[in-house]
Amino acid sequence: MRLEITDMRTITDKTPQVRDLEFRNKSVAIGSHSKSQVQIPDVQLAAHHATLEPVGDNWFYQPTTRDDGQTKINGQPVDGRVKLSDGDVIAITYFEIKFTLEPEIEVVLPEPGQSGELAMIRNFPLPPRSTVRKPDADVSLTPERQKAFALLSLELARCPDLPRLLERTTELLETELSARMVWMGVRKDTNGPVEFVEGRLDGASAMIEPPKLETYVYRCLKRTQFIIVPRTGDGVTQSVLAVPILSDRGAIGLLFADTARRTRVFDEADLDFLTITATILAPILDAMLLGSSPSLAALGGGGIGFDEPLSPRTDPATLPQWPKLQLAQFSAAGSQTRGDFFDLTRMPNGLAAVIVGRLDTDPELTAQRIAEVRGAVRIASLHADPPGVQLRALNWMLSDDTNPCSLDAAIVVINPKTGAAEISSAGAIGAVMIREGGKTKRLTGSDVPPVGNGKTVEYASTTTRIRDGETLALYTPGVLATEDETGGRLDRRQLRRALGNTFGQPADGAIDRLLSDLEPYLKNANPTDDITLLLGHRPA
Repeated sequence: MRLEITDMRTITDKTPQVRDLEFRNKSVAIGSHSKSQVQIPDVQLAAHHATLEPVGDNWFYQPTTRDDGQTKINGQPVDGRVKLSDGDVIAITYFEIKFTLEPEIEVVLPEPGQSGELAMIRNFPLPPRSTVRKPDADVSLTPERQKAFALLSLELARCPDLPRLLERTTELLETELSARMVWMGVRKDTNGPVEFVEGRLDGASAMIEPPKLETYVYRCLKRTQFIIVPRTGDGVTQSVLAVPILSDRGAIGLLFADTARRTRVFDEADLDFLTITATILAPILDAMLLGSSPSLAALGGGGIGFDEPLSPRTDPATLPQWPKLQLAQFSAAGSQTRGDFFDLTRMPNGLAAVIVGRLDTDPELTAQRIAEVRGAVRIASLHADPPGVQLRALNWMLSDDTNPCSLDAAIVVINPKTGAAEISSAGAIGAVMIREGGKTKRLTGSDVPPVGNGKTVEYASTTTRIRDGETLALYTPGVLATEDETGGRLDRRQLRRALGNTFGQPADGAIDRLLSDLEPYLKNANPTDDITLLLGHRPA
């Protein structure tokens, strides 16, 4: 049942005040009190004016106070209990409430002789009032969901292998979404079948397929649709969510959740949460499917196995590419100090959020801290928080007298289409823009303290632009700590000169040129500290 509530005093406005509410098989209170499910902001009205009551498949309007002519249904005064029909209009003082019963599901079959994509869509219909989003739709998280997402992100980053990742994802989503069933399917090949599955039904592991799975496989994996079905009408389930897991290779998985009949209805906030969960899962799954699972195994417990160096194997296995933004990176694990990491979030509004960092803390806590930082930055990026605000929040989060932690980091938010960027840095992370003619411009200061210092620091954000042909270079302190065979250390001028020599080259070519120019320091070196270098290039 749906109610469309219009404030008739605003009907002549360009944007009249209209509310659209939906209810399922439970009594709905109407009144002026703020706790009423349908609040009518009119002091003339009683706190509890009336109730809409479901009886079987019917709905009734039941006054709870003497009406005194305040209510009319389809223009007729109300003097008692009234059975409602689809399309009835309830007028209460200055407000009109249109009552709508949802139609039964209609299965539309393809017309004779029809072929191609339209015929396929007709073969896999969605119930009426379903919402379908495309991948570029904006998403957001409520404050309550932000905390849940941070915990989920940390949990998933710790999963040592694909079976555990599937199992833990479905467990966490079942709890967060209060779902009847949660199901996850993954495939190695973006054009192949779903090979790895995990499901939970009513609190227990269950290898059972979701209802109408073929519809969601087609729509989510083939057409990359993000779906809410508020009412399935199948007699078993009430509501459905289904979203694809999209990596840079395409759709590699599917997340599905439903609720039991006559229970909760999924809403836009639930779809946002599931969409962002899929965004976090994509690089983890890609790393596992492409054979980089040791990187995730290193995050499995509280400690670090130094036989499997934490850096750079904890980093995304495949960097995404845009038509106007190419990314490439080089990294090497240090023999003594490890703590480098980088992360990239593809935001639903099309922007790219990048962090390059070096964490210095108790080795037993490094993996946990990196996962916490990544989760926090992903949430903040999806909420479009400026880089300076993100560093300020991280400073508060990491400041701990019991377990000291220091983070050198640069966060950059880039518009791949225009090259517009916003950057903020803390500590010794380097950021250099490589401009026309090989000129270089330093974007980070040397007097900004690292994150985790326990003090109130204003980390400023600076706007810049990566113009056509230019490259943004980010690097960790370990790059300038490398030495050649004679013990000579790479200095900042040598590095900037080598960076300038890469002007105009594609990102991958620029990395190769740097390794060639700085071969004595980078390519064949055995560094004591981690080395991480990330390039973002805009082709001319």
